[in-house]
Amino acid sequence: MSPGQNCQACHGFALAGTVYASATADSGAGLQGVTVEITDANQAVQTFTSNAAGNFFTRAALALPLQKAAVIRNGQRAEMSGPPAGDCNRCHTLPPTGAAVGRIHVP
Repeated sequence: MSPGQNCQACHGFALAGTVYASATADSGAGLQGVTVEITDANQAVQTFTSNAAGNFFTRAALALPLQKAAVIRNGQRAEMSGPPAGDCNRCHTLPPTGAAVGRIHVP
């Protein structure tokens, strides 16, 4: 898969993104085994684990608007505000767009 790219351009995911070691990491440097939690509009929490490319994804429907997100690694947690859409890599790019501060990254 293509870390950092628009996963939804080719796949029917409701939510997808890539986790990196830092906000300024190269697009090919995704991290495996990182937990991502998304809280939807119904306060339902869904948990994902990044794969070998650093990607996490789901086709399961999420109640919009999403409320918050968190990245968890080695017991450390980084909280984020709710993503505006399910394509996390749309804003978490280099350079970042929207209100993103760079790549989705571990604490």
